Amino acid sequence: MRDLAPLVASLPFSLDDTEAAGQAFADGRAGDARAREHAATWAYVWTVRYMTRRFATERAGGPSDFDALLTRAHEGTWKAEARLDDPLKFPHYVSRVCKNALLTHRERRRTTVEADDTTLAPVIDDDRHEGDAGAVRRDVADAIAGLPAAVCIVARMLLLDRLSFEAVAEATGHPLATVRTYASKANARLRASPALRAHHFDDVLPPGARGPDG
Repeated sequence: MRDLAPLVASLPFSLDDTEAAGQAFADGRAGDARAREHAATWAYVWTVRYMTRRFATERAGGPSDFDALLTRAHEGTWKAEARLDDPLKFPHYVSRVCKNALLTHRERRRTTVEADDTTLAPVIDDDRHEGDAGAVRRDVADAIAGLPAAVCIVARMLLLDRLSFEAVAEATGHPLATVRTYASKANARLRASPALRAHHFDDVLPPGARGPDG
């Protein structure tokens, strides 16, 4: 987590004192500049803490995703705060903005998931027994075989041949955006495959198993 201690120390109330945070926002709206500063500091620190805790459980995403998510939530807080009828409910409003931002992030990741070299790490793993790896590879091939021909070719190159997006785009002549779209379609097929889920693919990894990021 980012070092929030100096900001927390600058607040005249506890970070978990939502009643005081709401009052600070109300006083700030009434013209108390200092109180508004406290409300803004509280909102920022609370948002960072919330997102840090929640983002740690996300299946995918790196530092840039986290920063974008944090920015989206923080900007969202102040974009419509003037329409907040009851200023004392400011903490609840901040919480709702954060939750909505996280849900939006998850939806965007779901629809634009990138089938990079780590996507199949739980199932195509060099450390597996050779027979197990072969079975998984066959199930991956079977899962994508029913996709449209162009999508299937891209999926095989990405997921079985382990080529990069750029290499696949060059080999097939497709724009990079098209390769990513096809990869998303292939991933959707893999996540719906009972055979692959039986190999502990995606969200059904057993306790202690290695996740997508190793």
